[in-house]
Amino acid sequence: METIKINVRLSGLRPMMFDRYAGDNNTQLPASEKMYLDSQHRLTIPSLNLYSLLVAENTKSVCKLFFGKQGRTVALGISAFTEITPYEILVEDDNGPIIFSGFNEQVKTHKSVARLKGGIPNPKDRPMLSLPWHLGFDVLYQENRHCTLENLRQAIQMGGILGIGSFRPFFGRYQLKDWKENREEE
Repeated sequence: METIKINVRLSGLRPMMFDRYAGDNNTQLPASEKMYLDSQHRLTIPSLNLYSLLVAENTKSVCKLFFGKQGRTVALGISAFTEITPYEILVEDDNGPIIFSGFNEQVKTHKSVARLKGGIPNPKDRPMLSLPWHLGFDVLYQENRHCTLENLRQAIQMGGILGIGSFRPFFGRYQLKDWKENREEE
């Protein structure tokens, strides 16, 4: 079975918004805690968020919206036969990893009112990362009958239409900048 390691680089087209889930619907986090930060206060995106963008069944996802009748099959192939690393993907600007040391021109608080079912207003303060931003990560792909390598590339590319983060596609849209394949035989 052939295994291919793909180096991927995404570049933001729109600012990215964050709204990390607190673990229950009653806990209200301050905006500064709605981002994903590592132990060095570098801004990250969990690789699971990329998987959600690509294959989620309970929300808008690439496979659900763009692959038609083959969507569930391609989603299974991506879920079962790929690994996205690192698990905490660093968010970078043109100078390297973004370190959060407080709100400023690069990371701002965005205030808006979301509407719940029935039109009930839900005021939200969320962190928003200005452009430029980039994500670099690796995808380990195992050849399989559910998802071709080209399906995977298309899925990651089309993900840029939906975007990463919260309140997408109004925020978090990106373009696929680099896709470098390194083939290994097992």
